[in-house]
Amino acid sequence: MPKPLTNKQVDKILNKFLAALPDEISEYVITLPIFGKSLAHPFCRVMGLPTYIIQLKWTPETIVDMVAEQKSLFHDYCAKGEFENALDFVDLAYRAEYLSTLISEYGVEALYPAICVVWRSVESISRDSDIWNEIWGAVGECEGGQKGVMGAANRKKFNAMPELLTIYRGFSLEGAEFGWSWTLDRKMAEWFARRYTGKPKVATLTISKGAVLAYIGQRKESEIVIHPDYIGEDAIIEVLDVLDMSEAA
Repeated sequence: MPKPLTNKQVDKILNKFLAALPDEISEYVITLPIFGKSLAHPFCRVMGLPTYIIQLKWTPETIVDMVAEQKSLFHDYCAKGEFENALDFVDLAYRAEYLSTLISEYGVEALYPAICVVWRSVESISRDSDIWNEIWGAVGECEGGQKGVMGAANRKKFNAMPELLTIYRGFSLEGAEFGWSWTLDRKMAEWFARRYTGKPKVATLTISKGAVLAYIGQRKESEIVIHPDYIGEDAIIEVLDVLDMSEAA
């Protein structure tokens, strides 16, 4: 059995590997608390580079080839107008940014289905709030944008709803009631409120359908998207009891 490498030896191998990467890739190398040196490139995410370099014998060319392949597939699908498929090749952390760029290049109408898909796929909406402000702004400025983003099935359900809607948002961080994503389902809001650490709260708000940017019924969340600026001081905040999530499920 080969003798384990020392930390100094691992660092030497890693530094040599990183030095051989092109600048346009090495600029995406980050250091994470658990994984150490990692790659967070829009077309290639590798958590814990030393493992891949030492155990799997990866070379800088491995990374370069992976990035090139993913990028090529992205552009191929864009050229065919299949934007949802194209964005699947972009790392989640960059997907909203690339969506915004595609809207600028191809027009918001061509990206309606992709907007809904990307919105459902990304986890941190607040981190990219400025980008989503631009995206939803483009939707709002386009006649029929709201209906286009929702798609036929969601639009049919939305049209059947009353003109005034009561919506809910679960959260635990101070000020997080001013968010984009709400739901028609109070129980779902309570689940989100207790999903993370902190004091669980539910905000309740009554709005007109005209204020809704989109209704998204997938994932059984009955999601309502509204602009945070619309919320103002009208939301009613209720503090929830802290429950054992295993029991709540």
